[in-house]
Parts: sequence; C-alpha cells; structure tokens
Amino acid sequence: ELLRRCLETKETSCADGTGGNTEGSDSVLRMLCFRGLHQGSSELRPQVWKLLLGCLPVARPSEWNVLQSEMRSLYAKYKSEVLVVSNELKFEVKVEGSRQMEAIHLLQQIQKDVDRTRQDVDHFRRPSTRVALISLLFVYAHVNPDVQYVQGMNEVAAVAFHVMSADPEYEEADAFWCFTFLMREIKVGFTQALEQSADCPSAGVAALDRLLRTYDPELARHLNKVSCPIAVFA
Repeated sequence: ELLRRCLETKETSCADGTGGNTEGSDSVLRMLCFRGLHQGSSELRPQVWKLLLGCLPVARPSEWNVLQSEMRSLYAKYKSEVLVVSNELKFEVKVEGSRQMEAIHLLQQIQKDVDRTRQDVDHFRRPSTRVALISLLFVYAHVNPDVQYVQGMNEVAAVAFHVMSADPEYEEADAFWCFTFLMREIKVGFTQALEQSADCPSAGVAALDRLLRTYDPELARHLNKVSCPIAVFA
C-alpha cells in the first residue's frame, strides 16, 4: 500500500522524507520492492521496473510523463530507420549497401531464437508478441553495434516484454528501453558467460549459482524449473 501511494502521488521519497534525494529515494523504492509486489499490485510493476532500471529518474517524478513520451518516440524513430513491419506482420529490412545481407542474417537469427522463446506461455505464442520481440531486439542490435545480438538476449527481452505488456499500446517501446538499460548492467558478464560451455561455467556464474541456492532456494528452484540459465543474470 505504501508503494502504491508513493507511485500514485509520484513521490517515491514519501516514506522517509528524503525530499527528492536520489540516493535516498532509490533506496526506499528498492526496500519496498525487495520481496516483490503483493497480489493485487501487479499493475505497479512496469513503473517500478522503469525506476529501478534507471529509465526514469526516481527523484524527478514531474518529468516522468514527458520522458516516457520522448523515449517512445525515439524508439519509433530508431525502428523506422531499419525495419518495416507490414499489416501481415512481415518484415522488411531497410538497411542498404554492404550491410544489407548482414542485417538480413541477423534478423533471421533473432527470428529463430524468438520463435523458441517461452512457448509454454500463451502470450509468447501470439504472432504479434513474437513480432514485437524480434523488432526490439533487431533495433537494439542496430543502435548498439558494439554488442549487437547474442543468443540468449531473447530470454532477457522476453522478461522485460512480459512486464511491460500491462500497457499493450506501448509494450514494445517500453520493453525496448527496459531491456536497453538492463543490458548496460549485464552485457559484459552476459556475453562472457554465454561463451562458456555448459560443462565449464565461468567462476562468476558458479559463484552466483551457489549464492542463489543458499539465500533464495525458492527462486533457484523456479529458474531451474523454467529452464532459465543462471548465466543470464551473472
């Protein structure tokens, strides 16, 4: 209830009177969210993710609506420069010249991975969901040529998309930005971990696995049950 009141009034510093102090506001928000949102509060999750990932400034709530609008418009611009999606949900790559074949190959690789993503969940079996995931991953690869796309990023993007699907009108754009900010934190360890074989995980992955099993065995069992590799979070 406290978290809901803070977000509804756009005052994330209300719990301790931090008065707009970024560090204090962020700490309060993390404290309130640490054990997850209670049943009946799931509609708060998209906004909480945007704040915790840094998409929106915790201490400047008056700017949230404007920033969200700007970020959604910027994503639309990025997408329009490299990709066209027809009414029949078919793709057309707009990259020309020597990079065209590379871009087409990349799109095909992303499509192949997304078509296998979370097919046990009805939402991810929908063609519109798969098209949105493919689009945002392709745009991310274009905007971030130093990282591009690595197999497994589809699973990370799927989590962000699932959370942002509470607002169908903007789910693709919002998921893109949440994925982008999340990848800033995990891209180095993520790509390094994926280079390791399953039989010889990196020291960081192994250490994280031990810590997770020790301090949150319930989450460890859940990740194992849904076949989500711990390397994604290392």
